[in-house]
Amino acid sequence: MQNVNIMKIVLSILFCLVGLASFGQATSDENGRPIGSKPANVVSSADADIYLRKSKALSSSSSVVVEYSLPFGESSGKLVLFHPEKDEELKTIILNSNNGSVTVSTKEVGFEIFNAGLYLSDDTFVKSQSLY
Repeated sequence: MQNVNIMKIVLSILFCLVGLASFGQATSDENGRPIGSKPANVVSSADADIYLRKSKALSSSSSVVVEYSLPFGESSGKLVLFHPEKDEELKTIILNSNNGSVTVSTKEVGFEIFNAGLYLSDDTFVKSQSLY
């Protein structure tokens, strides 16, 4: 009988502790922001103006038009085309403007699928993209 009373007391204390812990208030929401703060409407990035992509509208089966944009303040760079499976350079194209597009002949490169790397004029790597 005494064991039953001890067991009731132990369970009561355990349930009280669990109950107290569940009533604790959170200090941040599911995204880690403090409770009551509003999310930012605009997210800015230093890389937002840098891109390297294939122009779907201008490309054809025999050529690929690659659109590019260098980082803000840079006016020259180069586009290096690489073999799709090996670490082998296929062609280097000098870029003389901050943004624009270049046409790559798939016959000249020898592949319809290739990797492109965007570099600054001092050989600093900027961005890469697989183009197909």
